[in-house]
Amino acid sequence: MYCLPSDVGQTVRDVNCAGVLMYDTCESIKIEDYDNLMNINCRSVVYLCNLAIPHLIKTKGCIVNVPSVCGLRAFPQVMSYCMSKAALDQYTRCAALELAPKQVRVNAVNPGVIETVILKRAGMSEGEYMLSLLSIAKPPMPWDDLGQWMKWPNASVSWLPTTPRL
Repeated sequence: MYCLPSDVGQTVRDVNCAGVLMYDTCESIKIEDYDNLMNINCRSVVYLCNLAIPHLIKTKGCIVNVPSVCGLRAFPQVMSYCMSKAALDQYTRCAALELAPKQVRVNAVNPGVIETVILKRAGMSEGEYMLSLLSIAKPPMPWDDLGQWMKWPNASVSWLPTTPRL
């Protein structure tokens, strides 16, 4: 967390960009590890925001939380991480609604996979992790199979517009 103190006469800004990643599934999760991850990824943000909010209100400051794309969509083998980042996204939305009348802005920036030590600490190289995501990172599109001409007669064309657009 980075917070510019209000005694310097500027707008207070609270940037929350901390997180830990662990690989787990609903079958393999250990509650102690889950608690540790949630404490760092969620609870710390709530705690630090609570400390900063009085200063943010006085200076009409802003909060920027940095969850992850993993909070917006499910990814395999990182269940707890996805849950923690989704919770941070929801906290951001709720805080934004509550603090807007007090002229405090609350926003989130959800980056994708970034090469950091967090990937290596979790036990995978960046390349291994990226390969594990490739199959789910891109949703299937109707035209994906059109390159295979044998499938053309059975290809779905429901994505084509029914009326011409000029």
